[in-house]
Amino acid sequence: MTHSHWAGVQVGLTIPGSVGSDGLSIDQLAAYVAEPGVGALELDARTVEAWLGAPPEPALLHPPEDSFETGLLPIEEEVFQDELELARATFAGYLRDWRRTVSLGPLDTVRRRLTDAGARVDGLRWHGLADLADDEVELACRMASSLGARVLLTEASFSGASRLAPVAERFQMTIGFQGEEGSSAEALERVLGIGESAGVGIDIGVWEAAGNGSPLAFLEKHSGRITHVHLTDRRTSDWSHAQFGSGDAPIRDVLRAIRDHHWAVPAIIALDRTSEHEPDRRAAIRQALDYCRRCLVE
Repeated sequence: MTHSHWAGVQVGLTIPGSVGSDGLSIDQLAAYVAEPGVGALELDARTVEAWLGAPPEPALLHPPEDSFETGLLPIEEEVFQDELELARATFAGYLRDWRRTVSLGPLDTVRRRLTDAGARVDGLRWHGLADLADDEVELACRMASSLGARVLLTEASFSGASRLAPVAERFQMTIGFQGEEGSSAEALERVLGIGESAGVGIDIGVWEAAGNGSPLAFLEKHSGRITHVHLTDRRTSDWSHAQFGSGDAPIRDVLRAIRDHHWAVPAIIALDRTSEHEPDRRAAIRQALDYCRRCLVE
């Protein structure tokens, strides 16, 4: 039986977010998923590219927001921002050149290693996919296929979906456009109108915070076009993150709706990577998986 698959519902895990740290090797990832029995993964493309030898992004490209000296003159801040944007553009060009020559052959080994650990890649998440050149988008589709991923995931936007969906269709790949903070149900339905190669994903922890009410009505209406559901938990009092299963997000209701309606929608656990509620990530992963199991079988 597939790991973390209960009552017809596939439960998975975001990587590296739920683990809480970047820089995982394939062996470390396999160890993380094998012991608790995680059957499906949503991998971040940056982790996969690191396995392929991508040049590491310099930390200075993303300085902390509070790192600026309070006494800087406006012209000094402007110069700093201009230099920062130039550095980012230079690195993006360097990375683009690397992507044009990289071999995806090693991903066969990655796929086998995860299979041996009892897991498969369900989705490949690529931040900022709509901002990339066409050949980079094609690389993303080929990378997802090489990993055996069912969908390629990125942020939801109508302009992004309009550009990316035709490329994905050429590669027979579905792109799941993830609704995030502020994403309305109407905006996601507009994305769905672009074509069959476009699907949408929702995060139930932010769905109500975005003013959309319960996610169940949207899931029922568009169940055939939902690529995944992110299981995150929050408190409705202030929409802060909560320990998985202790907050107000309708995790139990969503899991049981997927089960009872036989929707082919993976439920992907996305633990807050910076939460003080989960200092022991291995224990937090086990607890979240067990909570989902009990929701489905008890």
